[in-house]
Amino acid sequence: MDYVQKICEKLDESGINDLLADTKLHYDTKSERNGRIIMSNDLSCRYYYSEEIKNKKGENRENKITIIMFNPAKANLYKSDKTIDNTYRIIRDYTNYKEFEIFNLFNIRNSNPACQKETDIKTNFKLLKELLSIENNPYVLLAWGGLLRKELKSDEYKCAMEKLNGILNSDNRCLYIVALTKDKHPMHLSSQNKKRIENSLKSNNDKLISCSWNEIR
Repeated sequence: MDYVQKICEKLDESGINDLLADTKLHYDTKSERNGRIIMSNDLSCRYYYSEEIKNKKGENRENKITIIMFNPAKANLYKSDKTIDNTYRIIRDYTNYKEFEIFNLFNIRNSNPACQKETDIKTNFKLLKELLSIENNPYVLLAWGGLLRKELKSDEYKCAMEKLNGILNSDNRCLYIVALTKDKHPMHLSSQNKKRIENSLKSNNDKLISCSWNEIR
């Protein structure tokens, strides 16, 4: 049983079983992009997304990086979106990973997300913890931006960050960011942030920025 099938099993155990599961992306073959996606049958939720990085000639890529973002937007089985495209470019140009995978704090597809539109935060974080534990990949890029802080009350946000600390911050994990926002949140990989992300990574010798959990607010 491969990794994506294991994710599907875990989702099924959590009562999420109406899936377009273990599905190949059906992008234009000219793009030569290859990945996998798990969505609900009604396309309202996306639980997993991954893409392989096309090797440049003579390049030896290894390992996979896990990216934690806020929630899915428009990308589906047949088309990418600007955030996914920007993510692909970042991983291709500034890392040596052979693949990236995306999990989200919330799974509902929404171009204009707000926490109150999502399902219960405790349920989401519990599911995130379970899905991440299947493989326990040590390389994790934090990139959920400032929406979590914007949409939650102060005590709710503090509780959410404590839960995320328990899920993501461990001795065997290497945490990365592309940049911090002015409020010390891990910058989202939106194409709107493209210039600042590129400037930040170039100032770090064209590499992702290693960070500790204590740097995140």
